[in-house]
Amino acid sequence: MYANVYLRMATESFVAGQLPFLIMDLPDINRRGAVPPHRQIAAWLRTRIEAGEFRPGEDPLPSEKDLVDLFGVARDTARRAVQVLRDEGLVETIPHRGTYVLPKDGRGR
Repeated sequence: MYANVYLRMATESFVAGQLPFLIMDLPDINRRGAVPPHRQIAAWLRTRIEAGEFRPGEDPLPSEKDLVDLFGVARDTARRAVQVLRDEGLVETIPHRGTYVLPKDGRGR
């Protein structure tokens, strides 16, 4: 259900060329599992980053709203997922522009 909502909205808010990669392997979030939902989302994003699906400094990660629509989670959960990646030094958020992967040589950790 959420993937369909995301598909309709994605053409306006996201890089259309990346959409198939994102929808193809969208995991189900286990809300009762040992790993918190925000960490599951962060792991999914990390896998996409490591696969090179987001070019450093060029391709924005899905917005918080897009993550909410994709995974059916609260906005705070989406925000915490992105914060995990920032804390790891993988991404930076530029106000009013989005969250971008840092170049490998510019990563903090």
